[in-house]
Amino acid sequence: MSTIPEFTDIELGAVQDTLKERYGHEIEVQLADSEIRLNSTDRELALCPAIYWKVDRCQFIILKTGEKAFRCQFFYSVREEYGTGIREYDDILDCVVSLLRTQSDHDAERNSSSANGTE
Repeated sequence: MSTIPEFTDIELGAVQDTLKERYGHEIEVQLADSEIRLNSTDRELALCPAIYWKVDRCQFIILKTGEKAFRCQFFYSVREEYGTGIREYDDILDCVVSLLRTQSDHDAERNSSSANGTE
């Protein structure tokens, strides 16, 4: 079984710098581990390093699934989980930027629906 490497200082810095640019201040990130199936046919779960943060009601996670492989999602609850539409990224910066853009677009659409009484 191969071991997935931890996030590098460069990868962590890219995430933290992007969050600071997006929100205008430091966002506290937490390092964690998550068990996931790397492939839908896998029987065994793989232990993957993760970066987690929360802004307002929204929670974000980036999982490192290989040397240069990242997955991401954001969620409001277990019933409201969203991804970017891209299964895996080979660049952490592309991953975090896409995650933040997708969540921002989702929030704008969600707020528009609420304001129009269509939610």
